[in-house]
Amino acid sequence: MEAFKRFIKRALALLLLLAVMAGIGGYGGYYLYNRKNNPPPQPPPLFNPYAPEITFVSIDAEVDWEPQSLAELEEDSSLIVRGYILGNRQEVINYHPDSQTPRSGFTTSTLVVRECYKGTLLPGDKIPFVERYYTGSEGQMITYNHYMPVLPMEDYVFFLSRQPVDAAHFPGRYYLKCLTLGKYRALSQKQLKKGFANLSPETLGLSPDMNEQALAHYLSLFDQVAEGYIDPPTEEELAARALQEQKDAQSARTAADIPFWAIGLGFVMMTILGGTAMLLYRYRQNRSQATADPTEDAETDSRDSRLHEMLPDIGPPQGDPSPAYPDEDTPPEVRRLPFGLRLPAVLRPFKPRQRERT
Repeated sequence: MEAFKRFIKRALALLLLLAVMAGIGGYGGYYLYNRKNNPPPQPPPLFNPYAPEITFVSIDAEVDWEPQSLAELEEDSSLIVRGYILGNRQEVINYHPDSQTPRSGFTTSTLVVRECYKGTLLPGDKIPFVERYYTGSEGQMITYNHYMPVLPMEDYVFFLSRQPVDAAHFPGRYYLKCLTLGKYRALSQKQLKKGFANLSPETLGLSPDMNEQALAHYLSLFDQVAEGYIDPPTEEELAARALQEQKDAQSARTAADIPFWAIGLGFVMMTILGGTAMLLYRYRQNRSQATADPTEDAETDSRDSRLHEMLPDIGPPQGDPSPAYPDEDTPPEVRRLPFGLRLPAVLRPFKPRQRERT
């Protein structure tokens, strides 16, 4: 009967283990099947304002002040940094109250600081950034004074100011001073040696429709900025930045799946390790019992007998029907733990020899 009970316990434990592993395997198979037939959406390509399918419409706006030198631009800017914007651009459009025609708007993104020349920001800080352009009713890009948007993931030197948090337009965000005059692309030394006249408007980050007078004024400031601020990133830095951007996007898409896989994998490993430890323990116990030395057992019995004689009577008090051990009929050396496990010999309790009562 006892052997049958032990068999039932082991069978139930094995069935439970198989059920858990089958459930984890089924979940993993379903996940892989779902990923194969329904792949996660790929991140959209970075915005390129110079793409041929994008049409720009520039609105001439009055400008209250334009810096005539780099010193004036630096003095009027509250923050001067070198950095790049991420590809998380979002448009904020204001519509006419009586129609769905866009009336005004701007585009927001995140600016990552690489180096701060004026202000208290540190490398790696991210700040909210705003640009004055948006999508019109017919799909064209609406800008002001031939402004061209900043290229994502490309280094620029920015001359910025910040709107108050209670401002009516883009509160708390950083914006460029004097639109185009507030940004300068961090060109390589090879490009700078060619001269601005030999560089395309796309390389300079300018609009092809910019008039000659405004272009000459911008390039004169660009020449001063290049001498004092331009430090282009290396190819390794650009590659590491693009890789980090892909990792961040992938982490955002799979953040909900990571805990399930971690928990499932950890549970499977714990189950396998626990089962392996159990089998090794049983194997060592059976091996030790099969190779036991009779002489050593006799010496142990003799030592235990002398110890029993020196111990006081710790049996049940007179009149108490409960024995000293619940399983007194079963010798301590064959008592088992659940699932048929045995205690090590050093942990097995011995039953004190009780003196006969008269």
